[in-house]
Amino acid sequence: MLICRRRPRRLVVCCLSLIAARALPACADTITVSPNQQYQTVAGWGSYVDETDQPTLQAWANAGFNIMRMSMPKEALIEPLDNNGNPDDTQPVSLSSNVNANLSKFNFADPSVSGFGSAAQYLSSHVSKFTLIADSWSPPQWMKGPVLDPSTGQPTTSQFIGNPSWNSPSFPTPWLSNTYNAWVGAPYFAGNYGNTIGGRLKTEDPTTLATFGNYMASWVNGFQKQYGVPISNISIQNESTYQNPFESMVLNTDQYGNTDFSQYADALQSVVSAFQANGITTQIRGPHVAGVGGTGPSDPYLTWAQVGMINAVKNAPVVNNDPLINSLSDYTSNYYVGTDDTSARMLAEYWNGSNNVPAGAGATWAPWGGDTTGLAGDGKQNWFVETTDGGPGWLSNSDGSSPAIDVALKINNALIYANASAYLYWQFSDGSATPDSSSLLGTTQLNNPTQSQKLDAVMQYSKFIKPGAVRIAANFSSSGTTESGGADAYDAADASNVSAFVNPDGSYVFVLINMTATGTPITLTLPSNLAGASFGAYRTSASEDFANLGNMPVANSALSFTLPADSVETVYSVIPEPASALLGLLLIGINGLGRPRRRGPAAAARGFS
Repeated sequence: MLICRRRPRRLVVCCLSLIAARALPACADTITVSPNQQYQTVAGWGSYVDETDQPTLQAWANAGFNIMRMSMPKEALIEPLDNNGNPDDTQPVSLSSNVNANLSKFNFADPSVSGFGSAAQYLSSHVSKFTLIADSWSPPQWMKGPVLDPSTGQPTTSQFIGNPSWNSPSFPTPWLSNTYNAWVGAPYFAGNYGNTIGGRLKTEDPTTLATFGNYMASWVNGFQKQYGVPISNISIQNESTYQNPFESMVLNTDQYGNTDFSQYADALQSVVSAFQANGITTQIRGPHVAGVGGTGPSDPYLTWAQVGMINAVKNAPVVNNDPLINSLSDYTSNYYVGTDDTSARMLAEYWNGSNNVPAGAGATWAPWGGDTTGLAGDGKQNWFVETTDGGPGWLSNSDGSSPAIDVALKINNALIYANASAYLYWQFSDGSATPDSSSLLGTTQLNNPTQSQKLDAVMQYSKFIKPGAVRIAANFSSSGTTESGGADAYDAADASNVSAFVNPDGSYVFVLINMTATGTPITLTLPSNLAGASFGAYRTSASEDFANLGNMPVANSALSFTLPADSVETVYSVIPEPASALLGLLLIGINGLGRPRRRGPAAAARGFS
């Protein structure tokens, strides 16, 4: 888990010809919008959800979220009993290739699963375009073997072999242990235990490999039958290259401990075959590493692993004339990255390729670290399905962690530099009274969610940008890029930033972030097809909690306003009703059946669901 801290703010002066003896009017930076230059389509926003109380679920829905993430607990599989009458996860369970025949071997009413089912049932009936996704943390222990150190042939004790700061002899990551391991990050992981910590799928055993596919297919089939909510897509392994200090598994290492990305392709093929044999239409995302990027252009280790597994899927044997890469609906990973210039470049390099992204002054891309042309041309969406940030303070936190404004900046960077289509936070609410690094909303804020400025930062996007929206080009005239005032096009952390979207209903959304210590005058030039539209705006800053700014006046086909220091502002359009629709409303009013009402910007914002 990477923790990013905010860089010192930069004072930005847009008029360089200032003379001390007299004050000059502030010079506005013009934003030009190009609707015909289009990028990714937005699938939506969301988080992992295992809460079942209605206030939390309603707050989640009201935030404009539509993608619920859940895990796939192995406890759903009914395990054999040991001599003491306790479930024995070390004993194999025979699973048929016919998933319906396996239903009796699963219990989806188990408490490890039922919370997800209840939440999915509630949200699917209260959220437009609701999407349920599921990720596996680990299959049962008997499908796995230890990850070996190739130099010794012995099981590794950590995913970070040879790094004393992460692999302390006093706190090993135990292989298949029921004992809590005080991995770095304690006490955050206190209480995590289980006999499926770490290890690798035994892909070398054809029976185990086929059983893994049948297990995953049976899990999806059984859950959907139990709760009546379809699972849109799954990831076959969360953080697929790390033996985490909780239930986890790697799919990048062979039985001898050597790095082998084809292990992921083998596991994927087993699941695809089981899905196809049983008519399961749930899609599959992957390869799902912990993040993209790395420590810098010279060491992009996370991108290397993600792209390595993708290339293994591309190079996998073709089955029934269908290349395996076709089975990955979307590329997915978690999103543990920073916000600085280097982090933004590494996001861009992951998606667009090292040939298209400069490494920065004095730096070069490692030739082994990714793909020279990137993944943008593969026809897949990019999904980031887990991230965390710092504390609740808008500009700072007493523990030195990143501030809430960086929550918005990380979303901006994911959208702009990596063309993210889906963006999910780790936890919506994790039981803390106020938001911590893992959550967006505290339990004391349920009655007034805008008290959480972390959630406000996300809602500046999620309340307005709808599933199916398309990101379009919007650039500052001063730089010709999406940022203004930074050292370069990737220095979003020291600049004002803009992103623009067109919703399926034709309405426009502009999100602006000012990461500088001074207000930025803005002139937003409107596309011609917005003639006659009205505009509203919401803003979050050190003194504003998702504040409704009301109607915004239009003059000369432009919006002119000042973006305050350290703020996030969303400007959105409301398209006038067609003349025929207005006539119909008038006729209803005349007939005494109702009164026509003008739907202004404030009403439009309240109506998001």
